[in-house]
Amino acid sequence: MSEEHQREEQLFEAARREIAELSDAARESGPEPGEDALVDAFRERVRDNARRGRPSRAPLWIAAAAMLATVSIWAIFLGPEPGPGGTTLGSGDIECLAPRGPVESFDRFEWRSRQTRVRYDLRIYDTDGALVHEEGGLSETTWQPGPALELPPRIVWEVHARDATSAVIGWASAESSLR
Repeated sequence: MSEEHQREEQLFEAARREIAELSDAARESGPEPGEDALVDAFRERVRDNARRGRPSRAPLWIAAAAMLATVSIWAIFLGPEPGPGGTTLGSGDIECLAPRGPVESFDRFEWRSRQTRVRYDLRIYDTDGALVHEEGGLSETTWQPGPALELPPRIVWEVHARDATSAVIGWASAESSLR
């Protein structure tokens, strides 16, 4: 028996075991009627493809899995990194600069944007996700809260860039807390 044939037999046996494990009835009374015929038909199809000289698709599946793993690793390790302190999320067109991470006060909100001729909406949330404050239509990339505005000791804030049609074309968010 060739090595490839042995491998096929092992795969068929593993498939048969998995089918049996997935079915409660199969565990109690053995294979369901027709299960053996299905496995046998699949086995015959693989053998028929081998006789006709059709190559196995296993190398294609292995290559696809390797590509997926490579892309996943690239996205995890080479993707955008948050700056010092605070978590940063967003579209990549805007970067939250301050406040981020532990700070002395929330006296100035600042962000950097690659977008031009846009308006910004600033939203500040508490850590439970409740909206604490909102400023809309800002033309500058900074905002200073007035002395009357009381913010919780931990916040999540986000900035949305809007074009002339009010469509969101970029966004970012960051976390910060008072020391």
